Amino acid sequence: MSTALPQSASYDSSVADRVARLNVMLKRQLGAYAKEHFDLTIIETRLMLMLAMSASPTVNDLAGRSDIDRTQISRSISVLARRRLLTRSAGAKDRRQAALKLTRKGVAVHRRILEELYTRNQSLIGGLPAQKLAGFFEVMDILNARARAQLDHHE
Repeated sequence: MSTALPQSASYDSSVADRVARLNVMLKRQLGAYAKEHFDLTIIETRLMLMLAMSASPTVNDLAGRSDIDRTQISRSISVLARRRLLTRSAGAKDRRQAALKLTRKGVAVHRRILEELYTRNQSLIGGLPAQKLAGFFEVMDILNARARAQLDHHE
């Protein structure tokens, strides 16, 4: 099935390109901060942020919530464990799946990264009317749900 393509169609006007560009800029900013202050890669930083979101996530849990593949996650988990930012223990449901938890040092690093993330987020959205912001987040949720449905349909 072919769709009529308007002459104005271009990649840089697509949702994918606009979201990707914003995502890249924000990851670069956070990555530079984490590298400078904690010598963490952006993947390690994202994992630190995700680890604090649930009790004892596994590599599979983290892979399911991110676009990071399991191999990268496993390597980064090993680095974070060597640096004593997290611990690994046998999973409650499946002993082959390590349950991950931030250490006290990891919690402190996470807190500082989250503070920086919050500050950067506020500088982006500060001054925007609450109604427009709520509408933006609503549209983003709809787009995420539609994109997930399209992905699920093609997998």
